[in-house]
Parts: sequence; C-alpha cells; structure tokens
Amino acid sequence: PWQVHGAVRLFDAGNTLPFIARYRKEQTGDMTPPDLRHVERVLQRVEQVEERRAGVLKSLDKMQALTNPLEKAIWQAMTMEELEDIYEPFKSKRKTRAQTARDLGLQPLADMMRVSSPIAPATAAVRFVGEAITTIEAALQGARDIVAEEAVQAPGVKERARALRFVSRFVSKRKGRDESQDRQFSEYWDFEVDFRNIRSHQYFACQRGEQQKHLTLSWRVPDASLDQVIKSVVGMTRGPPTGAQAVAWAEHVTLAVADGVKRLLMPAVHREWRRLVKERSEDESYDVFRRNLSAKLMAPPSSMWLKQQCDIIVGVDPGFRAGVKMAAISMQNGDVMEVWTGYPHNGDAGKRDTIDRLAYLLKDHEVIFALGNGTASRETENVLREAMKKASGRGCYAVVDEAGASVYSATELAAKELPSLDVTHRGAVSIARRLMDPMSELVKVGPQSLGVGLYQHDVDQKRLEEELTGVTQCCVTAVGCDANRASPELLRYVAGLTPKLAEAVIAQRQDSGGFKTREELRQVRGLGPKTFTQCAGFLRIYSGKEPLDATSIHPESYGVAKKLQQQFGPRLDQLKEVLDEQELGVGRATLQDIVAQLRGAADDERAARPAPTLKSVSGKHTTSTGAIDAALAGVTVDGLKQGMLVVGTVRNVVPFGAFVDLGVQSDGLLHRSQYPRSAPRDGSWPVINEVIEVKIVSVSRDQRKTKISVSMLEEVPSAASRALRAEAR
Repeated sequence: PWQVHGAVRLFDAGNTLPFIARYRKEQTGDMTPPDLRHVERVLQRVEQVEERRAGVLKSLDKMQALTNPLEKAIWQAMTMEELEDIYEPFKSKRKTRAQTARDLGLQPLADMMRVSSPIAPATAAVRFVGEAITTIEAALQGARDIVAEEAVQAPGVKERARALRFVSRFVSKRKGRDESQDRQFSEYWDFEVDFRNIRSHQYFACQRGEQQKHLTLSWRVPDASLDQVIKSVVGMTRGPPTGAQAVAWAEHVTLAVADGVKRLLMPAVHREWRRLVKERSEDESYDVFRRNLSAKLMAPPSSMWLKQQCDIIVGVDPGFRAGVKMAAISMQNGDVMEVWTGYPHNGDAGKRDTIDRLAYLLKDHEVIFALGNGTASRETENVLREAMKKASGRGCYAVVDEAGASVYSATELAAKELPSLDVTHRGAVSIARRLMDPMSELVKVGPQSLGVGLYQHDVDQKRLEEELTGVTQCCVTAVGCDANRASPELLRYVAGLTPKLAEAVIAQRQDSGGFKTREELRQVRGLGPKTFTQCAGFLRIYSGKEPLDATSIHPESYGVAKKLQQQFGPRLDQLKEVLDEQELGVGRATLQDIVAQLRGAADDERAARPAPTLKSVSGKHTTSTGAIDAALAGVTVDGLKQGMLVVGTVRNVVPFGAFVDLGVQSDGLLHRSQYPRSAPRDGSWPVINEVIEVKIVSVSRDQRKTKISVSMLEEVPSAASRALRAEAR
C-alpha cells in the first residue's frame, strides 16, 4: 500500500520514527508508531537479506561458479531461506557420506540407480567391488548415499518439506527421571503444541529448560504427511519407470530418498522452524516489552493528578535488617532536603523512633510518602499508617514500583547527581522522584532494569536494547522536552539526538545562559540541518522570544501557524469554518495538529494514563462492589481465601496474562483466559499501573514461593468510566 511505500521512503531518507509519526502523517496515511515500528522491523530484515545476497554473489564469483542463470536466481530470491537454498550446494562443509562414496568412484552407480538402468542392481554393483568396497551391499549403500544427497538438494524439495510445519507439532519432553530435578519446568515435561499456536512464553520457557538440560525439544510430523513428501521426492528423483529392472532400482531410490529426507533434509528444516518460532516469539516479546515500558514512562506526573496541597515527597526504600532508607525531596523542584534511615523492624525502640520522626514531619509539612514495593514493603506500610495516625491522620502515601532503583543508585550518573549521599539513600531519592515525574526519573535507568516483561535475557540483547530505546524515544518525543531544563539523560532520547549531542546541547545552554529560540539550537556544536529538522519540534522553549517555540508545531510550519493567527487571532478564537489545507499548503493531518496546538486543545497523552492511588488512614477498606484493599484491611497472604474480592494494581503484563499487586507481598496472576470478554484483543489491556478488582481463584504454596491465581470481577471499564475514576481520585 502507498502508506507503507511512504514510510519506507522516509526511513530510507534517514528520518526517525517519532519524526515520521508526528510530522509526516500525510506521507504515511497517519500510521501509528507501532505500525511504523513494524515497517522498520521488516526493513531491517530486508537489509539482512540484501547483505546476505551480496555475500553470496561475492563468494560464488570468487569460486568462479557464478553463471548467468545462477545470478538471476539469486537476484530473484526474496527470503533468506531461498538464498541459502541456492547457495547450499556450494558451501564448503565437512565430508559427507555422499562425498566419501564419490571419492570411491560410486557416482556412475548412483546415476544408474536414478535412471533405472536395464542392468540389475546387484550385477551393476559387482563392477565396483574391490579393495575399498568389499561387498555388493556396500556399493549400493554408497550409491544410495549419493542419490539421497542429490535428491534433497534438488530445486523445490526443501519447500515441500517446509510446508510440513503447518501440520507439525512442537514437542517438549522431560530429560531424565531424577525426582530431585528442579520442578520449575514441570509444566513442559510432556508438552505439545501446533506450530502456529506456540506462544512466546512457551517457547522461551522450553528453550531455557533445554539449555539447563531439563528438557529435550523436537518436532512431531505426521507419518502420513512425511510419507507424502518422500513419495513426491521419489517421483522427482528417479527416471522413467520402464525397463526390466525398474522396480528393483525403484526400491533403492525409495530407500535413498527416505534416508535423505529423514537424515539430511528434516533436521535442517527443523532448525529453520526453530529459527522462525524464535523470531516470531522475540517479536511478540518485544511488543510486550514496548507496551509495558511505555506504560511506565507515560505514567502521569504529580502535577496532573495531585489535587491536594503538598510540599514534600518522602521516598521510602523498605528493608528489614539494613533499615528503611528515607529521602525527603521538594515538591517544587525535586531537590533533596533530608535523608535518614529508620529501623522500625529491629525492635520496639527502633519502631517507636521511626514513627515519632515521621509524625513530627507530618505535623510540620504536607507530605506524601512514595513507598517502594520491594522487600518489607507491607511491614513498612503499616509503620507509615501508624505514623499518620499519630499525626492526627495527616499525610498519605502511594506504592511505587521500585524496579531498577538500586541499579540507578550504583551508577556514575547517580554519584554525579547526588554526590553527598551514599548508595542506599540514592535509591530512596529515585523512588520519590518517580512519583513526582516518572519519565524524567526512569530514563536514568537502563530500560532492561525496569522489569518490563519475562524472559528478557532469552532474546537477542542488541535488538532488545534497540526496541526499548526506540519506545523510550517515542515516549519522550510524545511529551516533548524543555530544552532549558531537561537532563542529558532525557535529551538523549529526543529524536535525532545522540548522547554526545545531548551533552553538547547542555554545554551550549550553559554557555549562552539558556536558549531563547529554537533557531539557537543550530548553534549547538555538531547539530546540523538534518538533525535540527528531526529534533526541533520535540524541544520546547518556554518564555522565549517566539511563543510557537513552546508548542509541538515544527518550525517548518511556523509560516502556516502565523498566517492562521493573523486571520483568526492568536488562539484561533474566530475560527468557525473548515479550513482548506490546499490553500495553506499543508496536509489535513498537519493542519489539524497546528490548529489543536494554537487553540490549546492538544492533549498530553499522560493525562489519560492510570494515576497512582493515594492511601490514607481515613480511606475505605472496601469498594462499592465489596472488594477489599488488603493493605488497608490488614489482610495478609495467609488471610486470602477463595472467592475473596480484592483491589489490585497491574504491575506487569506478559503474553499469558498480567501480574497484579494485591498488597500482600505476593502478586496474583490474572491469566489471559480470565480476561473479560469485553477486553480488547490487541494487547492494549490491561495496562501497567491500572487499578482493577479481582476475585481470588486459588492460593498455593511450595518451598519456592506462593502462587495466587485471580479472575476479573468486572468488565473492562470504558474510557469514560476510567476518566470518572481518575477525576474521583
């Protein structure tokens, strides 16, 4: 379609995905970032095919084996498999049984076998018996080895075998029978699934089990289907079935082809199937990782959802023996005001001191606690509630996902930002800032450390980094960056900018006392015209000389924007009719974006995302449907019963379901089979940080962990009802 052609042209011209999605909508038919990412993935695979094509041509030319028909076939090949099929006969490989037979001079006997010689097989084979080949059967076996190899290398044969994947099943079996064997993979001890139905989590679990020598993986092809392929290859291999010895030779050809298909062809095809399944599973995993990371980065900052007065956020990094690390930051700018460590879980005296100090802070300030959800979170939550009760109910708290906070605290960046703090307190600062402005803080942590899915270490790590960097870039550019305040960690994810250019922007900003206009970005060392085009629309200049610099309108469209302002007023208050985009020289989608920006009607995507749930000592323990907040009600994991209704927060979404934080230290699994029928099937639900109400299906415990299974209590809330809930919060 023309939309894809437009996207390909733009990518080939060196444009970034965020720039194309925002400022080249007319050329792509307003393709969404996920659609553009799919095009980008396909382009990468096409580039890999072209790179391999060039390598094959060069290799064959060097071997002086590149004929005109062969070169034409190579140029017509569309996939990596087709290229490899063409190149297969020319590959240098270890000595095969067929090659050994050829070296013994058995090629003529193999040719006689294929064309059904009028001479009887045993009579023909006698001529080749000698010192190296001692029996007639050895001669015939060697000839069959040659026929087997030639048959499976014939054009079109491999395609017939590949088609068997549609009737084949992926099989996982337990390796060994040691009862002490880790039961982690018990679900896959006797597992089968159709090729088309393998889910990414199933494949990666089986692959990990195979790597750890707990499982053996194979493919099961129906015998009838395999026999049909063998029969068709026999027909392609043998000559006309005429002559007195045709039946006798046909038996040998059939044996040879069956051996070639089973011994040579199918193992190679099985490896291809594994590669296809892995590629498909990785793509599915990358999509899940991207959605989850986007949900975390696009969580709304406190300025969007906080309705009450607050001057301090206290980050609380819970722990038992090492104490609870706390850091108070200013709500105004995120600066650290004070850090300390409490020991509420190390005896009554430590608990009393911690409660007294927190209560004293609550009496003098309007405080929100950002409580990390790691070890000792539930116990620390009880301490916070006691402190708030002692302070006459003042203050509130929200549970914050602390994934990656400890990783950040040990980085050079953290040491540079917080040089006077030790590593443990830096984590508490990060937790507090995550509640205040999630995106600005989370970009400081490597995306792989944010817990955005399962089996992150089982996929291609280079591609994983590219995918997660790409989605981070899309999120940052969707919101925009204040060019005069953004950190280098945030700037590096602006389309077109690299870490080196981000540092250059900071240096220019410091040298000039701040940017006054977007045009001044051109003065940044190393930032050329092409890079300026890519990044300018995503960098905002607030309170500068040009009001349009504070919008997402690209400088290339300033002429149109100013023309509209001259005709209809600065905020287009006088605009009543539908505008003619052709008269203005821009596309309809771009014009709509410009009008929305000038009218102040352009929405920040984060406003529609789930906001944190603030809890206080005066909060209700149950909802109108009877679902309890386990933490507020004092219910522990031991108190969970089948059929109990519980309020939970989605913490992670995986291909087979979602993990829901129930406030009892162990997350519940909401399996995808338990999703409501109204749930979208495009992966857009559930969303990380969304609050849902679930029913306890089962609670089981073993030596390793507690497993909680839940189901949905209600239908998926509509966008309107979600907005009402957000407003109520």
